[in-house]
Amino acid sequence: MLELYLISRIGVVHGFAVAIAIIFCIAAIGFLFCSIVNDEISGEPCYSEWQRSMLRKYGKRCLFVFIVSTLVAILTPTKDEAYLIYGVGGTIDYLQSNDKAKQIPDKCIDALDKWVESLNKEKE
Repeated sequence: MLELYLISRIGVVHGFAVAIAIIFCIAAIGFLFCSIVNDEISGEPCYSEWQRSMLRKYGKRCLFVFIVSTLVAILTPTKDEAYLIYGVGGTIDYLQSNDKAKQIPDKCIDALDKWVESLNKEKE
């Protein structure tokens, strides 16, 4: 039951991480734009030295949060993908450990072979 709860929360974590990544992309673009633009009238930069130091300080923090949230967004599967991983993964583990299940593909191939041969005999 715990696994199902955690899987249902993965979709929320993924969506949150994507939103954070988008917000920080927009903030980084705004920071770069504002740091490049100069005041055309006075010819001085838009920011004072103190403002630049604060922007650098918070820019580094924002960059760290951006990198972490981007990694979470990339590495965290969506809810549907997590259900697929959990369901198919359990089925594959079961099929690999069960000897009868390993014989099913051979029996299916033999049955298909006999069915195709019967179709060929009916044509003749």
